[in-house]
Amino acid sequence: MAPTKSVLEILLSVAQTQEVLLRRLDKIEVVLGIMDETSPAPPAAALPSETPALRDTEKQIIAMLRTANARMTRPVLLRALERGEKIFSDSTLRNGLERLKWFGFVDNDLNATPPGYGLTSKCPAE
Repeated sequence: MAPTKSVLEILLSVAQTQEVLLRRLDKIEVVLGIMDETSPAPPAAALPSETPALRDTEKQIIAMLRTANARMTRPVLLRALERGEKIFSDSTLRNGLERLKWFGFVDNDLNATPPGYGLTSKCPAE
């Protein structure tokens, strides 16, 4: 018959596990650069100093939005890229737009006139 653990042993085990998990979470936050309002500012060396490397498709998306000088929905943008002899699939366009949104270079405002994707002020110049 296996020995049974007392309530105190179980609570101690849970507390130790929680402490280990919190230490791992702290390491993950440091690696990912997750900060909240109480976190100290990271050293300047840790901040990205350059524009992220953009894929050719993302550069083409930016160029098309810049040329159009207006917001475009994804289907309209796809047709415009195809007319410009750029070969895109819907999934390639969707992935490119999501990465550009993540970088903060485009946003998707459905309440704007016209609605759709547009360049932000963070978008790098040509």
